[in-house]
Amino acid sequence: RFAEAEALYRELLELVPGQPAGSAALSRLLERQGDLPGALVCLGRALRQHPDDARLLLERAALNRRRKELGDAEADVRRVLKADPKHAAALLELGLVQLRRGVAVEAAATLRRYADLRPEDPSAWFHVGEALNQAGDLPAALDALRRAVELDEREGRSFQLIGRVLDRMGRPEE
Repeated sequence: RFAEAEALYRELLELVPGQPAGSAALSRLLERQGDLPGALVCLGRALRQHPDDARLLLERAALNRRRKELGDAEADVRRVLKADPKHAAALLELGLVQLRRGVAVEAAATLRRYADLRPEDPSAWFHVGEALNQAGDLPAALDALRRAVELDEREGRSFQLIGRVLDRMGRPEE
């Protein structure tokens, strides 16, 4: 059904070239099919018409992060944050880029800002806990991960990471 979906998105983009939502969706579809260059071309075409569209910039940033093109990813995220310093999705993406770069202390601060904007989102607290764990602040990581589990007891990633943090703290029995 990928071919059908791709044809429909391409038809939409012929009618309304560079339409942000359609371009972002086609890009994700192309990426899922393994066509990363095609996904980037699609986003680039749309960004030429809508250079400041946050959705398109963040789609391209996420794609570049997954491709390990971290400089390009960070540049796009910073453009979004320059326009809106409290853009939650941009803060999340920047934190993920920082984690990938190995600057966990910076990532923890960025992801904390994201969690402050989304305090009821268990995934936000998982990411904070992940960054704090990598930064070596195990008690704070444990607190963040426990907050994620409080918000959603089905947050399996958090339970798994709690176990690893407790093990690192020398408390494997817990």
